[in-house]
Amino acid sequence: MKSLVHSLSAIVGLIAIQPCIAQISIAQTTYQVSDQSAAYSLTTQISPSQIAGFYQIFQFGKFDPKAAIALRAKLQPLAEANDPVASYWLARTYDWHEFGIGRHEDRPTALKWYRQAADLNYFPAAYMLYQTYRYGFVGVDRDKAASIKWLRRALEL
Repeated sequence: MKSLVHSLSAIVGLIAIQPCIAQISIAQTTYQVSDQSAAYSLTTQISPSQIAGFYQIFQFGKFDPKAAIALRAKLQPLAEANDPVASYWLARTYDWHEFGIGRHEDRPTALKWYRQAADLNYFPAAYMLYQTYRYGFVGVDRDKAASIKWLRRALEL
């Protein structure tokens, strides 16, 4: 009888911890964002190898619009959850000005995600906003004050 009670207790215990195991298995891995100052340390769910793949998609002379559009489905939920790296790369999927094939209607979306990434203290996004206002990219008017603001912010990060 004691062994039956111990067996049942063990089974009940295993049933009780199953949800914990399931949560661990679906937990997202986070990675430290490189090239950030210690004062603005960030993490992301985008792995360094994924970022390397993104650079391949957006390589000048080899830009792949279909792959860029396909990234949106993966990046959107992460960006909506305030992942700074996902926000930046999601912006890139809408901002094709450097390739000369961007759509005007995509510019506000690109700017929205660049701003979010910069507001989350991600250096590349703040620097992109500096360039955006300095040179009038992404459909914004040149704005010296705004460009200086974003350059200063990028230098902090």
